[in-house]
Amino acid sequence: MYQEYNTCALPLVLLLAPSLASADEVVILHVFSNGQVAYATDVNANFKALADKSNLEIV
Repeated sequence: MYQEYNTCALPLVLLLAPSLASADEVVILHVFSNGQVAYATDVNANFKALADKSNLEIV
């Protein structure tokens, strides 16, 4: 079973490696600390930044 997993995972890793190597860094707009209020607009802006970046990488 372990051997089957390794042989199936290798092509997947080889397929994804170039896209990972060329990926740009995502800038997180708002960073929160423990005890700090996380406003929905700030959290949504972070999610939008991630979504926008991931959509650019797919195209």
